[in-house]
Amino acid sequence: MYNPNDPNQNYPPQYQNYPPPSQGSAWAGFGIAIGLHFIFQPFIAMLGMIPNMEWFYFSVFFIGLSQLIYMIPAIILASVKGKPHLVKGLAIGAGLTFLLNAACTGLVFGSYQQGKW
Repeated sequence: MYNPNDPNQNYPPQYQNYPPPSQGSAWAGFGIAIGLHFIFQPFIAMLGMIPNMEWFYFSVFFIGLSQLIYMIPAIILASVKGKPHLVKGLAIGAGLTFLLNAACTGLVFGSYQQGKW
């Protein structure tokens, strides 16, 4: 019989056969990060078309930095909902995007400074 005051019994018997709540998936977080890039980056780039807002064109070359506009709230939301694996996937996606963007931007600006462009 279930006794709620017994510390050796964690759950009532009717709940013991259910699986624990999902903590998300790192692969799902990585996919969501890539999806967020495809959704938000065109909108951020379109803001550069507004007069006197040319500085928003930095999203084309610096997606690694402009992704912070939407990745930080996504990571906070997943963390608040108790999905640590999803947070890891989002962070991995953001980190890989930053590193790839830094490498490509370095190649482009490096070749431009050497006069090869």
